[in-house]
Amino acid sequence: MSTRSTERGFTLVELVLMIVLIGALAAVALPRMDALLTLGRDGWRQDVIAALREAHSTALARRRLVCASVSTGSVSLSLAPANPATSCTVVLPMANGQNTLTLANAPASSSTTLYFQPDGRATSDGAGTSATDIAITLSGYPSLLIASESGYAR
Repeated sequence: MSTRSTERGFTLVELVLMIVLIGALAAVALPRMDALLTLGRDGWRQDVIAALREAHSTALARRRLVCASVSTGSVSLSLAPANPATSCTVVLPMANGQNTLTLANAPASSSTTLYFQPDGRATSDGAGTSATDIAITLSGYPSLLIASESGYAR
């Protein structure tokens, strides 16, 4: 009496089909994951640009100096209590009601304070004497540029 042992495992055809299936899924899924990462990066940029535009419009509307502090992962705004001023001491809530806009998964950026003058210009000092275009550098991404004469963020 001979007993035949049953061997368990995958056949060559099954293994080849699985490799082809995994390859097809990877070809479809990886580009979509890359698109999601790009979407997150673009979302971060748009949030910072929106905060800077809010600072610019607040400076024009209130005719006060508005200071915008941008650092890795956060943006905060403050307002000068009176004119003329060279610094900001009053915390200005953002559109979301918070004092600081916290940005998850933000790329490393240069810590910068921008000063939006009451006439709408963006400067790198509170007195408004250095009117040069300002760039916020991002690690691995294009810089955010703020035009000095118009205060426009792009």
